[in-house]
Amino acid sequence: MTLNELKNKYYQTEVEQLTKTLNLQQNDTIVAVNGIKGSALAFIAAQTAEKNPNTQLFVFRDSEEAAFFYSDMEMLLNDRRNSLQDKRVLYLPSSYKRNSRWSETDSSNVKLRAEILHKLSMPDAQPLILVSYPEGVAETVVTQDYIDRKSFSVKRGEEMLTDDFLNKLYELEYLPEDFVYEPGQFAWRGNIFDIFSYSEEYPIRIEFEGDSIDSIRFFNPETQLSVREVDQIYIMTPIEQKESDDGERVPLFSVLPENTVVWQMHAANIASTIHTDYQDIVDNEYFTTEDIPIISKKAFQKEVTNFQRVFVNTKEIDTPALSLDFNMQPQHDFDKSYDYLLLEWIDNLEHGIQNYFLSETQSQLDRLYKVMLDILDKYNRQNDAAYKIERLYTPLREVLHEGFTDAAQKIALYTDHQFWNKFQRMVLRDRYKKSEALTLREIYDLQPGDYVTHIDHGIGVYEGLQKMQMGDSTQEVIKISY
Repeated sequence: MTLNELKNKYYQTEVEQLTKTLNLQQNDTIVAVNGIKGSALAFIAAQTAEKNPNTQLFVFRDSEEAAFFYSDMEMLLNDRRNSLQDKRVLYLPSSYKRNSRWSETDSSNVKLRAEILHKLSMPDAQPLILVSYPEGVAETVVTQDYIDRKSFSVKRGEEMLTDDFLNKLYELEYLPEDFVYEPGQFAWRGNIFDIFSYSEEYPIRIEFEGDSIDSIRFFNPETQLSVREVDQIYIMTPIEQKESDDGERVPLFSVLPENTVVWQMHAANIASTIHTDYQDIVDNEYFTTEDIPIISKKAFQKEVTNFQRVFVNTKEIDTPALSLDFNMQPQHDFDKSYDYLLLEWIDNLEHGIQNYFLSETQSQLDRLYKVMLDILDKYNRQNDAAYKIERLYTPLREVLHEGFTDAAQKIALYTDHQFWNKFQRMVLRDRYKKSEALTLREIYDLQPGDYVTHIDHGIGVYEGLQKMQMGDSTQEVIKISY
């Protein structure tokens, strides 16, 4: 049993009702979904996204809730290991750093937003699953016209002079470097260009044959090895929140496909946060009125009325086209008590509820099995019972954020980090974060004779780069003497 199989086993009737309502594609459609607990929303949302061929925007109360839901959706839709080009589930953050008082942007968040705008601007764009929070959806974006003017495409076999190609890169404010290691840079060696676009996960290597583009391929900037070849690529300028005469900024909702479904979790809290942020900017005069980087609460509420909306755990909804009410319970706090867990599992079994226990590590599942086997044996002897451990629960070596029990659906899902009271650290994949290894920039800044520290061998003297034969290829390596 896998999470994907588990997802398709439950909530089929409810998802069918929801999908049928949304597939009518009437923009004034409102659906109310209440009583959802834990990661059950991801089960329902993932199935709906598979059956409703439209972009879905999920808005949560804060960035932490959004990040955990994003992780659940990646897991349930098998999207975690997909390349950026193939990903459907995308996290839409705010460009601004937390507690920066709207004065500093986070470069990786700016790039994540650029990736999404790039995907939305494609004429043959596939439906996306966007996960965000108030600051992310309230922040304005540049217009499609601005994106068109500040980007260009390159196709294999296309005729183009290298001088013209260089001019385009300079026009988009790309900086020349010896080697590319972060977005916004390019390197030029003969007929080969390396470009790190703001909208791509990996830098691009474009090779010219005379005045024709012979090949386009992505490569890993740390290993310099090719990742994959492509026939066409888009090169974009940075899309930051700043004063600009070049393009008007518009609400995010104006660039979403018109058939987008907007899901709001606790809608009143979302609107309240947007209002608080907007008033903070106005009261403290962080920006002039024309340059305020987010829309107001009133503007937000007006924008979302142009789309189909699903309100989750929001009671104050009048006359929805469909109302789905659940009576779920969150995973109980067992305080690491195996005895209490066993009693609940037995009670669930007696009521026909199937128990599932989730953990990312096999050692944790093995540990649970051994302990529960001993406790169950003791329970059977004391109560003259004959329960079997195999019927009591099903272990799954996967993880979601929060467990839940749904007696109507006959499912109870438990997570290891909640049972053992462990903090589940949510780390969003930062495609632009530098690794702990030396970057190319740091290597080429070193001079022979500089002292360096090797993680295994200690302090040594840097003696430059040397080429070594590694199998069938020649690899450049660092020489350090001790």
